[in-house]
Amino acid sequence: MKIRADLDILDKNLLIKNYLRKQDFHLNNHRVIEILKTFSKDETVRFGEFICSPYFNKSEKLIKFYKALMKYYPLFQFKSYTGKRLHQTAYPGNVFNKNNINKLFFDLLKAAENYLKIKNFQEEEIQGDDFLRFELQKRNLHKLAELNIKKNEALLNQVKDLEYDYYINCFKLISDKINCMYQNKKRNNKSLIMYDASMISDRSRYITFLFVTEVIRNYDNLLTINKTYEINKDREFTFGLFKNTDFPALIKYLIENPGNEKYADIFRIYLSLLNMFSDFENERHYFEYKKLLFANLDCFALNEKRFHAGRLVRYCMLKRADENNAVVFGEELFKVYNFILKSGLYKTILYEFMPLELYRSILFLGLILKKYVWTIKFIKKYIKFIKPDIRKNLYHFSLAEYYFRRKMYKSATEHFHKVTFDEFIFKIDLKNLMLMCYYETKQYESALSLIYTYEQFLSKDKTISADQRRRYKNFIDSVKKLVLYRASAGNESTLSIEISLNKDFPNKDWIREKLIEIPQKRKKAV
Repeated sequence: MKIRADLDILDKNLLIKNYLRKQDFHLNNHRVIEILKTFSKDETVRFGEFICSPYFNKSEKLIKFYKALMKYYPLFQFKSYTGKRLHQTAYPGNVFNKNNINKLFFDLLKAAENYLKIKNFQEEEIQGDDFLRFELQKRNLHKLAELNIKKNEALLNQVKDLEYDYYINCFKLISDKINCMYQNKKRNNKSLIMYDASMISDRSRYITFLFVTEVIRNYDNLLTINKTYEINKDREFTFGLFKNTDFPALIKYLIENPGNEKYADIFRIYLSLLNMFSDFENERHYFEYKKLLFANLDCFALNEKRFHAGRLVRYCMLKRADENNAVVFGEELFKVYNFILKSGLYKTILYEFMPLELYRSILFLGLILKKYVWTIKFIKKYIKFIKPDIRKNLYHFSLAEYYFRRKMYKSATEHFHKVTFDEFIFKIDLKNLMLMCYYETKQYESALSLIYTYEQFLSKDKTISADQRRRYKNFIDSVKKLVLYRASAGNESTLSIEISLNKDFPNKDWIREKLIEIPQKRKKAV
């Protein structure tokens, strides 16, 4: 009986431990913890001052709770008794109540979100002044509003980066100038009426600048998405907008009526961009676009520079798809990638890591162009700019691709066996690499087994566009024919392999190379 009682006690203790673990899990999952983890030490102090201000927070419990919680900063690794300890800090002498803790976490989340709003508001002076002018005009303080307008006109005249924020800020400022004039000045002479008309036109000009640049950006982004994924163009508003609007004519009008010559240069760039893709075969548009872009880079903010550099990349990639242009535009694309790397255009204000697709594209191009020394330096230098959770996998994948291109198949195999990817494009890259490695190392049974699973994967994955699925299927069929030819000791014809080279698929140069390696006397049909 004593043994049974001891076991019951153990079971009870185990249940308590499991319960506490669940409590810890909930503590870690409170959304405010995610925000607090991003705070620097200075920000933790400023946020502490924020919630200690009675204007923003009147709860003494929340202040005590925050101070107790920040003892776990920056990792916030909670133990089994953490929840009760935090509760005791805010509610001394009270029995633990999970609802109380959840409410404190919720209130702290709201305080943190308000702190971030105000922090951003204070850092963006021009946008902050827009709210100030609204309040001044509501209170009929028109002279103060006019002084604020003059101050912001001076600030905007100093802005060199022409992008979304600049156009919208100019639009809002002119709107406030018009409102001030309506409320404070009588239009009793022709000069004032003409000035009024001029401001209304400028208001239209800036909102049109914003409209044209943003719609073209969205249109181009949709074209990029459509290349990989199937989207219904008839359902997408932006495609319909371009179908029913003469954007080249609109841009030409903006160039002829810019209001300022620097705007004319911006829209010459956008017109060249449209021409580049609408008249794709005429390469003159590409080089004109590139020349105009590089001559006016100082006019653009980081996001605009990234966008335009991306258009150069996309044009070169599309040109390289034609074998007649592969060499010339391969080298051109390599120059553009180097410009992106040296200029740091792989970063954004909101995202400090290099996009995986950009890294992948640069890696493959360096290997295809056989710039092996450059590529290994690229891997070692830029792998640290990849998100930490994918970095190790991508490093091994990069080395697997590198060693494969150097015909060091054993090293390539060692590295690709260390890779696991969730995103389908990397799964496909990995399958392609494994398939070629199996062929090179004469592991024909493994190759045929992988081909089967690869075909099943392509048939089931609905995110892959029909065009991409067809390209990968063509590659699989070509490798399968090579494997069957080798496995049959050359007793089959290679004619079907040669015919397959007329189709579009990745790694075609490798297939062509493997076909050349087959002795001529064995290439004849039997």
